[in-house]
Amino acid sequence: MEAFAIYLLKSSLFMAAFYMVYTLWLRNETHFSVNRVYLLLSLVTSMGLPFVSIPSYQATAVGKGIATLGNVLLPGVTVIGNAGEGQSSITWLAAIYLVIALGLLAIVFYHIVKVFYKIRKENRSSISIPGVRVVEGDQFDVPFSFFNRVHVPKNQYTEEQLKVVLRHEMVHVQKRHSADVVFAWVVCSVWWVNPFAWMLLRAIREVHEYEADSISKGQGASPAEYIRLMLETAMPGLVPALSTGFNKPLTLKRLAMITKEKSAAMSALKYLLAVPAGLLLVFVFSTSSCSKKEEIKTPEAPASVEALVEKVIVTDTIIPDAKQESKEVFFIVEKMPSFPYHGVAGQAGFEKYISDNVKYPQEAMDKGKQGKVYVSFIVENDGTISNAKIIRAVDKVLDEEALRVVKTAPKWIPGKQRGVNVAVGYTFPIIFKLQ
Repeated sequence: MEAFAIYLLKSSLFMAAFYMVYTLWLRNETHFSVNRVYLLLSLVTSMGLPFVSIPSYQATAVGKGIATLGNVLLPGVTVIGNAGEGQSSITWLAAIYLVIALGLLAIVFYHIVKVFYKIRKENRSSISIPGVRVVEGDQFDVPFSFFNRVHVPKNQYTEEQLKVVLRHEMVHVQKRHSADVVFAWVVCSVWWVNPFAWMLLRAIREVHEYEADSISKGQGASPAEYIRLMLETAMPGLVPALSTGFNKPLTLKRLAMITKEKSAAMSALKYLLAVPAGLLLVFVFSTSSCSKKEEIKTPEAPASVEALVEKVIVTDTIIPDAKQESKEVFFIVEKMPSFPYHGVAGQAGFEKYISDNVKYPQEAMDKGKQGKVYVSFIVENDGTISNAKIIRAVDKVLDEEALRVVKTAPKWIPGKQRGVNVAVGYTFPIIFKLQ
């Protein structure tokens, strides 16, 4: 749920940025077809850009991000915790969000079926247009188009008015405006909490009408005559939610767009403003910090001393003689360190100690935090633990608990190389898992 919430937030911010660019610089331009493409791409790219990740590399001396070179990777332990009230609240919020989204999608589907069903019940008009089904009836009291269907109220228009209405509706059909509206409604159903998704839907519907007005007015009547016919035929009535139609609200903005002179070709350069806006947001929200690291495979703990000796790798490390102690850190020695605990010795004793003493923090359970924390440490030549640190973090609270239980461990029996106590490095994973 947390990952999905972050995705919704990022995509919502992209939608907000694209809509603000449209409102400030593009909305008053008469490049209606370009505006339509811009608005649709704003929805599509806003859904895709959160998946873009720009790596920011930093040099590090970590092998595969898990264990430092020279450490023995132990099997680790799993700590089980119960999801707290906070996690339950998040689950309920996710369920509520999903129910509302599915409900809105069901409404979209219902409207599609409803429009097709009602149009199917109406009679075909005597007007024949190739590839288009024109119907007349009283199922709806206003004209509209939906995909390749055009509905006209029966006995409501003069011949001249009907020609204007049909020219307008045919633009919607030919430009496939209904597909835009259905797509935008689906996006709004999923991003229903994002007001900018609804604003983009409204802007798309406005551009549809501007585009249809711009094309249809040039096919016959003058702008003044076209407006007169619009005012004569304008009437209140319920229009199907997903349809496009001649009788959409005659706002002052729409009337102004009909009479406005075409924008200069150079004004199309304004659309390039969307490029830096999108790139800036991608850089801000999609940059992830990565580490450049060599492909180093961390050796697993050997099953026995004999197997250990067989795995000794000759390196530049100087093996101390029997009369001096070493300050070097080893990962393969003749006698590995042992951790006696409650009748269990060796590395298994340390695993049992961790399992018995680690606690799943209540704060982490309440927030639903879980994952695998990797702790590296050194068993010194006197058996104490030193240099304990987190090399792969999950959450601050879980990391602190993993460090606490390792740092407070009793002494080990140190490892030996040629009879001398030596320091040995380990990496220990602790898995915090909610049920």
